[in-house]
Formats: sequence, C-alpha cells, structure tokens
Amino acid sequence: MHNCTLIINGVDINTLGVKIDDSFSMPMFNIEHINSISIPGRPGELYYNDKPGPIVFKIPLYFISSDEVERQQTMRKFKRLLIDWNGKSKKVTLVNSHEPDIIYDVRVSNSNELDKELHVLGEFELELTCYDGFGYLEQEESLTWGDNVIELGSYNYELGEDASQSTTTLTANKLIEIYNKGYNTKPVITIQGSGTNINLTLNNTQHIYIASLQSTDTLVIDSFNGDVLLNGSYNLEKIPKMDWLDFILVNGRNLLYVSGTSLNLSITVDYKEIFY
Repeated sequence: MHNCTLIINGVDINTLGVKIDDSFSMPMFNIEHINSISIPGRPGELYYNDKPGPIVFKIPLYFISSDEVERQQTMRKFKRLLIDWNGKSKKVTLVNSHEPDIIYDVRVSNSNELDKELHVLGEFELELTCYDGFGYLEQEESLTWGDNVIELGSYNYELGEDASQSTTTLTANKLIEIYNKGYNTKPVITIQGSGTNINLTLNNTQHIYIASLQSTDTLVIDSFNGDVLLNGSYNLEKIPKMDWLDFILVNGRNLLYVSGTSLNLSITVDYKEIFY
C-alpha cells in the first residue's frame, strides 16, 4: 500500500476502501507538440517550439475487501465520484495527500478497462486526465491591492502582517509588488473608478494604456481568457493595443506600476498560481 492517498472531489478514497499500489508515482513532465525542423545535410534537427500538454495520471488501485458483493457496492460509490447522471465523465478535483495545497481538475479517461479489470481482479489502473495541463493552489484568493506586499500560495496567505483583505483607492501613481510562487501565469485585472492617461506597466516590459475611465466604469482586462469587458460588455476598443494579451506574472517578484492623471481607482489583480 502506498503511503499517500488521493482526494477526489473532497472524498478521501481510503474511506471507500480503495488503496493505491506502491508502484504509483506522480507524472513528472507533460510537454507535448515538440516541433523541430530538419535541414538536409545538417545533423540533428533545429528546435522550434513546444507547449504543456494534458497531464495524465495513471493510478494503480485495488480494493481491500475480497468479498465480491462488498466490492461491487464500493465500486458503485467510487464510480459516482467520476461520472455524471448521464453516465459521462465529469470534471472532478484531484488532490495528492503529499501535495495537499495543489488541485488538479481531471476527468476519467479509461472507464471501459476500469469495469473489466475491477470485476475480475478487484484491482485496476485508473487513468485521470487534467486537460488544463496544470494544477493550481487550493487556497488561492482574489485580493484587492493596497500598499502591502501580497503573497499567495502557501497554507496561509499573508497580506503584510494582516491576514484580511485590504481595499485601497489609487489617487496617485503607485508601485504594486506581486509575488507568484507558481509557474508563469496570466492575470485578470479589474479597474474601477476614474482617471485619464492610465498606464499599467508590468515588470517594466509589458504595458497597457487606457485613455480614460469614468467614475462609474468597471474595466476587466482578462489576459488569461483573452477578454476585455467594460461595464459587463465586451469592448476591445477600450484598449487600442493588444499588449494586454502578453501580461504575464513570472515566478517570484512582479512589479506593477500604475500611473496617470486625476486618478481615483481601485485595482484588483486576480490570478491562478499554477503548477505543471
């Protein structure tokens, strides 16, 4: 029996009488689409590009009970975690007890073999696929930035010395520090209030320019999903350049500088700290 357990949709599989075989290990890499170019007469190939692909968890499991009826009842409970009322795979959360703060959104991807092997042997390999290609921190929160350093991504997040959220109105230029403990990720920035010639500069390399906002405006710049919404409606014209698509929070310390004239703004930066 493996010394870790899995929690699926908040249910520890040990409570169902399902154990993990010692041969289980977490997948290490999920890189796919490695593109390269072969040039005649040149040895090897030229690397071009790759990207993270889905994460596939192949988990050897077995039931403790040798009683066939009890095993059948346990199987029903276990399957209810993984399929919906139409018999289709459903998205569930997966947590490894060795990394209790990281969640993966997964779906079962080998249900036919699951049934066959389970009935015959009482043991099987469960294959779960995380199509996002990354996990994220369980206790990630959306915070509104003030003067304090924001640090997410541990069992307890901190906002300066205070664990509560802080709301600050920007009335002058301000530098905001953001600490990202995960891999590179794209933020969602929400701006409320008024100002003119508003500039957002991230790490001195990525820029967003907004000509003006009115006091009743709410502008959402969603780099993660590629959307811009003004007062709840899609409005790409509000930001003339598409640089906002390249807003990336790198691992570690990030500096977001907000400047402009006649500023009276509240800015919220929301992001997922992701792990491949």
